[in-house]
Amino acid sequence: MIQNLKISKAEVQKLESELMNDFFKNDSDHKDLSSGLDYYQVLFEQYARSHFDNKRKSKSADIQDKIISSFNIHFVEGMTYAFIKGHQLAFKIIFDEGNTTFKADAFNSQHSRSLFLFALYKYYPKGDLEEYLKGPKINYLINYGTDYFENMFSIIIEDAMIFLKKGIEVALLQLNEELQEDLNQKLVVSDLLNIPINEKFSVTPALDGRYAIGDKNFEVWDIFWNDTYGQSKSSHRMASLTVKKLPYEEIQKSIEQKMHRFLILNVFLSRSNCDVSKSFLYVDFMLNANVNDLYEGITDFERKKMFESLTLKLVNCTDLPLTNILFNM
Repeated sequence: MIQNLKISKAEVQKLESELMNDFFKNDSDHKDLSSGLDYYQVLFEQYARSHFDNKRKSKSADIQDKIISSFNIHFVEGMTYAFIKGHQLAFKIIFDEGNTTFKADAFNSQHSRSLFLFALYKYYPKGDLEEYLKGPKINYLINYGTDYFENMFSIIIEDAMIFLKKGIEVALLQLNEELQEDLNQKLVVSDLLNIPINEKFSVTPALDGRYAIGDKNFEVWDIFWNDTYGQSKSSHRMASLTVKKLPYEEIQKSIEQKMHRFLILNVFLSRSNCDVSKSFLYVDFMLNANVNDLYEGITDFERKKMFESLTLKLVNCTDLPLTNILFNM
């Protein structure tokens, strides 16, 4: 419960429902959820296609596509259900009179919201959370997966847990705004890409970033798995991202000087329809030397999807077209 706040169970349920409705009515908020659903749905589909059971492996591509298409619809419905259940669970934990007492400003910082997620299994054992998730939408997805695929249960529960935690994150943000109405925390943003300097921010649906250093022409971000992946992964830097703003003339000069990392760009620039009247973003993504455990289990397909999502983040941070963002991997 919240310290010095008296609110009935009926009022808690009403507040939770109103805030959830507000979330889905807000185009920006809804877009964030949709991008997460799109991101994980593509990964889920790729996994499912490689795990058809023996009976469906021999079926035609058309039949397999129909099965996958239906599975995708149920995946989106199931993960949206898990997200809503997470939102409800946050309210249940925070306003449960028999649970921990929270101060009104308990969720004011991103760090405190992260700690709440990391302590989730203290409030609910993992097995209980899995049972909590198994409502009609998730059960249908599990049953569908069992009927047509092999080894789908664990991946469904894993993804559902991610979206449950995303629902909790949204609830904590909304509650903080409700309880701290008079608090106007100034958001300081970076000069080049307009990202928060003093807060962790979303880079992709799976990755978060922290501003490290920069000016109007370059920025360095520290990259982490986001909090939905648990404390051990999200507390350790996975990579560094360096973004440099370069005019076309400077890139051409570097190519002419045969600078190794720019030579490949000569081929790319000659074949693309990039706008040479605008600047380019030259992006270095460098994994930490000792992150094998943090990157374990990530397929090449997922890495590709990760970088696609990262590119869209950079497009949204600037007015540059996609073709003017160049990666050095």
